[in-house]
This record gives sequence, structure tokens and C-alpha cells, in this order.
Amino acid sequence: MENITLKNDPAMYNAADAFDKPVLRCHKCSSTFHYRIPRGWFLKYVLFFLPIKVYFCGRCVKFRYILLTDKSEAKYQPV
Repeated sequence: MENITLKNDPAMYNAADAFDKPVLRCHKCSSTFHYRIPRGWFLKYVLFFLPIKVYFCGRCVKFRYILLTDKSEAKYQPV
């Protein structure tokens, strides 16, 4: 019986290989962020010119405010 290997079979790829980008981490505890919070009205309408993103860290149980542009956020895995 012949041994046939399929090199382009999508089922053979590991899910971790699909994400070669780094993850966003909390600067205090170094754990990954759980989710992104929508900006409040003050950040949205008063400080609209600052690229501030709000993320939630489940280990610290705090909101973290990060200066991060859309272009630099694209370098990381989506949260």
C-alpha cells in the first residue's frame, strides 16, 4: 500500500500557525487582554485626536488605556 501525503490539505494546518502576529499584553501583569472596550464619550468627542484604545485585563481586573493607532494595532492579533 502506498503512503500518500497531501501537502496542501487545510485540515493538516495547526490553528496556532495561522496567527503569526504577537498578542497585545497588559503592561502590568503581562497577560493577554480579554477584550476591547468601546471608548467613552469623553475620549470620543473631547479627546478625539488621540489614538487611545481601551482594553480589559482579566487578571488585573482593570481597564487599560493604550496609545495605539489603527496601523500599529493591525500588527497584533485581534482581541
